[in-house]
Amino acid sequence: MQVDPVAGYEDGAARLIGLSTRFETARQPPPHRHRRGQFAYCPDAPLLVQAAERFVVLGPGEAIWIPGGLPHALSARSARTAHNLYVEPGATVLLGDRPMLFRIGGLERELVHTLASSDRRASGEPAQERLIDVFFDRLRPARPVATLAIPADPALAAMQRQWHAGEERLLELSDWANRLALSPRSLQRRITATTGLSFRAWRQRVVL
Repeated sequence: MQVDPVAGYEDGAARLIGLSTRFETARQPPPHRHRRGQFAYCPDAPLLVQAAERFVVLGPGEAIWIPGGLPHALSARSARTAHNLYVEPGATVLLGDRPMLFRIGGLERELVHTLASSDRRASGEPAQERLIDVFFDRLRPARPVATLAIPADPALAAMQRQWHAGEERLLELSDWANRLALSPRSLQRRITATTGLSFRAWRQRVVL
């Protein structure tokens, strides 16, 4: 039986495999992909998801579906609990081939927690299969995934990643220009050429 090289679960015939993991701030998985699709929910910290060279930030009570085979990375600024459900391709028509956000209410939260924490020996048992059916029935897309592309310019990509992480958001254009040994005008030209936005408009879009 194959073992997923990142998550560490045994990739058998089950249509859904749950895994609950505790991450400390310094322990965030590097970019990776899974054969199965991943339904990811973090109950105790905002979650930054990088998928297919784009970013999305999950707010409170939101989870994300990441299709199988899609390169991605998940991170948070603080320690976090990760509830992940790895779904066999084709197990449900609701979870398609594009990332999707889902609203997680009280019942859905308990279902995700229960399925992610279940004993592997329960896989395939009637009670477990009924829980999976209820979970799929309760899923409702929350909103389209509003993503933001990672700039091709390495300096701008580094700036954007810091803002996503909640860092250096008070620095102004002149501060960044000094760090990069550029004039403010030259840095603004690079930003506009890459994003089509002014420095402040770009920063506001990233932060929001």
